[in-house]
Amino acid sequence: MGDFLHGVKHGKGKEIYLDGSFYEGEYNEGQQNGKGLYQDFEGNIYEGNFCNGNKHTKGKITYTNGEILEGLWLNGLKEGIFYFTDSQGYKYLRKYSKDVLIEENKVGFFSSLLNSVFGKVMSLIK
Repeated sequence: MGDFLHGVKHGKGKEIYLDGSFYEGEYNEGQQNGKGLYQDFEGNIYEGNFCNGNKHTKGKITYTNGEILEGLWLNGLKEGIFYFTDSQGYKYLRKYSKDVLIEENKVGFFSSLLNSVFGKVMSLIK
């Protein structure tokens, strides 16, 4: 479903897969490019940017158990600092390199400062 140009997806559209997962968002020359939403077959939702079908730059995953992961992806891989909220509402700063978690710190005393800084940094990234 959606817009086509010369027989390929281009513009806004929705793609539903056999396992029940789906992508809804922007396409460019047949590829998922731009802002979009992907829901996997378990109901976990990624909202953010895509480039050539991969999560790319700013995005957020909301898991069905209530956990939230927000940060930057590079060609589908988590890269750099992420903000993680667990199902009980505890907040953590996580550092990833090529999709591998390399460090995690619970946000405590400085949580309001970190929330403010992280929010400002994320608002600058499109």
